[in-house]
Amino acid sequence: MASKNINVLMSLVDNFSAPMQKCSGKMSDAEKQARRTANALNSFGSKMNNMAVSAAKFGAGLAAAGYAMAVAGIKQLADQSVEAAKVQLMAETQLEATLKNVTAITERGAGAVEKATAGLKAYAGELQNAGVIGDEVTLSGMSQLAMYQMTDDQIKQLSGGMLDLLAKQKGLNATQEDAVAVANAIGKAYSGNVNALSRMGIKLTEAEQNAIKFGDANQRSAAIAQILQSRVGGVNAALAQTDMGRQQQAMNAYGDMLEEIGKKLIPMKAQLWGVFGSILPKLQGALLPVMDKLYAKFEAAMPQIERMAQMFADKLPGAIETVANGILWLIENFDSIIDTVNTLTPVLAGVVAGFAAFNIISTVVGLVSTVTTVLGGATTAAGLFNAVLLANPIGLVAVAIAGLIALLVAVWKNFDKIKAAAKSAWDYISNIKFPSFPSFGGGGGEKPQGNAMGTPYFSGGLTRVNERGGELINLPSGSQIIPHDLSAAAVGSRSQNINITLNVAGNVIGNEDFYNQCGNAITERLTAALANM
Repeated sequence: MASKNINVLMSLVDNFSAPMQKCSGKMSDAEKQARRTANALNSFGSKMNNMAVSAAKFGAGLAAAGYAMAVAGIKQLADQSVEAAKVQLMAETQLEATLKNVTAITERGAGAVEKATAGLKAYAGELQNAGVIGDEVTLSGMSQLAMYQMTDDQIKQLSGGMLDLLAKQKGLNATQEDAVAVANAIGKAYSGNVNALSRMGIKLTEAEQNAIKFGDANQRSAAIAQILQSRVGGVNAALAQTDMGRQQQAMNAYGDMLEEIGKKLIPMKAQLWGVFGSILPKLQGALLPVMDKLYAKFEAAMPQIERMAQMFADKLPGAIETVANGILWLIENFDSIIDTVNTLTPVLAGVVAGFAAFNIISTVVGLVSTVTTVLGGATTAAGLFNAVLLANPIGLVAVAIAGLIALLVAVWKNFDKIKAAAKSAWDYISNIKFPSFPSFGGGGGEKPQGNAMGTPYFSGGLTRVNERGGELINLPSGSQIIPHDLSAAAVGSRSQNINITLNVAGNVIGNEDFYNQCGNAITERLTAALANM
């Protein structure tokens, strides 16, 4: 039984081992997936956190921008409100001031003007709500009607027709100036000038003209109101029913709000200006002494400034003349300058190229020597250098100049020795006892004859020549002396050329001895050539 049980158990184990292994594998995969999911969630959480931080920063930026915009918006609103209030208050003030001059209103007694003004202001507001024209425009028209001694009742009677005529002519764009013009035409008609309305496009019948001409004040205002109603009545209200009219009404309401805000701000600004005005005397007292000191410094500096200005003024004409002359010279000699440039350009280009080539060769010769040494030895390098040097004739000039420079450098370095040697030589020459010659003047000897003018037959003896600064020569009798002008003409009549040939072979760069030899050779040849001319 035990063996059988063991076999059954082993069989069960075998049957379950494979599924269990699969399950274990699945669990392992699930565990890995869970870890990946956790990592993904952590990453997502980190990103969300970063997004939250960024959003917070963005929100803070928006808040700051919003705050700045809000501040700017508040200031703009305040400015607009103050300006709107100024316009409204100006229209109200003008109306009240004009009503004070209407006799029929002032006769009512104290407070009549203020009451009339308040009534007309309220009526202007009603007309604004019914139409498209703002109350500040209406108030300006009412003020103009009052100029014709109309009472507040007569003004109310005519204001509706006035706005209809204004809306007919200007539509939504009526201004205070437009209202004044229309009210002025109505006022003239009220005063008996019936043709004033015809200029506004309203033709009157004879009966209407007579009603205006012969009626009293109330009859005239009533007649004109009836004429306006029959011609343009309802235009203002009709415009208010259109889409554009509704927008205009909203803008009028917004304008009223700004006016009320501005009426609150204006007294505040006035108080602030009053405070500022109270400190102005102290500010002035502090600034004036400083300005006095500055002025004193300026006054002290004025003489120097004037001298500088005068010096500048004195120099300016000369500077202008110099510049002008230079410009004129350039203009006059422009063709010659161009010809000279064209002539010298190839010559200068060759010289520059020669020296440039010499400098380049001097710099690159080390590299050429290195490369050619690898290729074939130092002799090849010297040959290359000589070939390039001889290919450019300017190179020979460069070598000669280099030798002369080296000679000058040697003289400069040994100048003290040369100076000492020259001094010794001069002392030696000064102590030489020359044979006695006749004195040149003031010494008791006879002065030698001068023959600057020349002579065909010299008597013989000492005479003076000036070949090298004043020599004496002893000529035999019968010698011919040619004067200087004829001598110069004779010498100048034939061409004298000095040709010195300098052949350079081999690498002489850095050879100071060679430069010295070249300099000595050139000097000797020049000396010999000059002596034979």
